[in-house]
Amino acid sequence: MKIITNFIIYLIFGLVFSLDNQYCFNDISNVNSSYFFDLSIPKINLDYKVKYFSDKNNDVDKGVYLVKDYDFNTLRGSLILASHSGNSSISYFKYLDKVSTNDIVKITYKGSIYYYKINEIYKINKTGRFNYNNDDKLIYLITCDKKSNTKQLVFKGELIKINKKSTFF
Repeated sequence: MKIITNFIIYLIFGLVFSLDNQYCFNDISNVNSSYFFDLSIPKINLDYKVKYFSDKNNDVDKGVYLVKDYDFNTLRGSLILASHSGNSSISYFKYLDKVSTNDIVKITYKGSIYYYKINEIYKINKTGRFNYNNDDKLIYLITCDKKSNTKQLVFKGELIKINKKSTFF
C-alpha cells in the first residue's frame, strides 16, 4: 500500500511541477519581479509595468510614477499614478487626453485583473500638490494638460470588477 501511495504522490507532484507555474501558484510568478503591477489602458494602447513604490526608479521622470504605496489585498484608499504627457520617451500618458468617461483602465496584479471605469475627468492647478478623495477602490491618473502650462488633467475611476486568478489548473 505504501508503494502505491508514494507512486500517487510522485505522480501528482510531477504533474503539478510540469505545468507552467504561473497557472499553479499565486505568488511565485512575482517573487523576483522588478515591477509591482501591469497598467493597461486599451483605448490608448498603453501597457506599462509600474515599479514598486519604494523602487528608486519609481519616478515621474523615468516613467509612470506610483504616487503612494497601495495594497491590492485590502483595496483600501486610492491608487494614484502620474506620468508626463509631452513628446519625450518618458511621456507614457501622452495620449491620456484621448480617454473619456466610461473608458476602462486595467491593472494586472499577481494574475488577477482589476477593472476601473473612468467616471470623472477634471483639471487642477499645476502646483505639485493633489487633493483627492481617498475613498476605497478608486484610481487617479494625473498628467499635464497639453493646452495649459498651469493645469493638470485628472482622470478618476472606480473599481467595477475583479477577475481573480484561479489557484487551480
